[in-house]
Amino acid sequence: MYLLTDLIQKCSVSLELPSKSSLSALLKAVRQTLSTEDDVIRPKTPFEESGALICLHSSIPTILVPDIHGRT
Repeated sequence: MYLLTDLIQKCSVSLELPSKSSLSALLKAVRQTLSTEDDVIRPKTPFEESGALICLHSSIPTILVPDIHGRT
């Protein structure tokens, strides 16, 4: 997890575009993180990939923030 947060921090403060190797490492870390998520929380797709649906506990207060880029 340290690698992921370190790469995100490095990319966010840089005045230059991240290198191809930095982006590749970041994507690899993200894929690794998503692939180890608990199936109870994020059920897998029929293709055994990390799904987009997240199961939330009804007893825990939750705030949903929409993706502003997806709004019409």
